[in-house]
Order: sequence, then structure tokens, then C-alpha cells
Amino acid sequence: MTVVAEQHIDPRAREIYVDAMTRLMEAGVDFLVVGAYAHAPIQATPTGEPLEIMPFLGSSRPEEPIIRYRASVVFHGHAHHGSLEGRTKSDVPVFNVCYPLLKRSFPEELPFRFYDVPSGSEAADAAQPEASAFTT
Repeated sequence: MTVVAEQHIDPRAREIYVDAMTRLMEAGVDFLVVGAYAHAPIQATPTGEPLEIMPFLGSSRPEEPIIRYRASVVFHGHAHHGSLEGRTKSDVPVFNVCYPLLKRSFPEELPFRFYDVPSGSEAADAAQPEASAFTT
């Protein structure tokens, strides 16, 4: 398992990681990329929050690495009154797994989200349109 924090990684380590990921993708190696963010990478999942705090709940900047590394799924939290799920412009599913939202949405269940990732390169074959307009 590889975990990358795009914003909090040493520049040299990031360069090595990006080089390795690029070589794997060019070689056709099939691997799984899961995005995990504190805040929303799309506008759809924090929708429902007060407009005054929307700029603090997400940014479209993470969408570029989601597309570049062909993520299969993305999870984030912090949007307590947002929606449960959405999709990036490149059709990657995004799930808001904020604890209060999950507890309110599924009161009789444990506050977890499970997602079955398609096998093979199905998720990586999605079209890659330009990034969303949700920026901060």
C-alpha cells in the first residue's frame, strides 16, 4: 500500500514517487489508487453546507492527481451537512464519510462506507475531462 499526501510530502520523495507511478502506468501495471482527503475534491459532496463555509470545505486541486494517478475511488470527511456521494469530472466516485453525516443518514447501521472496486483497468479507462470549477 502506498500513501501519498500531495501537499505534505518532501519534494524529492514526491519526485521519486511520481516517477515510479509514471513508470508503472507506462508499463501497463494494474494497481489500485484510492484517494483519501480531509476535504472534498469536488463541489457535489459539500453541497448542503452553509454557503459561508463552502470555501473551507474543499478545493478542486486534488482532482488533478485523482485524474493523473487514475484513482478508482475517493473518500473524504468534514462536510457534516453535505451529500453522501458524487463523482469527479472524470467519473471517479467520491464518498463523503463524515461521521455525523453517516450517523444521520444510516442511524441503524455502523458509520462505515464500503465500495467494491471494479477489477482490471475498468476504472482507469474513464474519460479524463478538464477539472471542475470548484476551487478555493
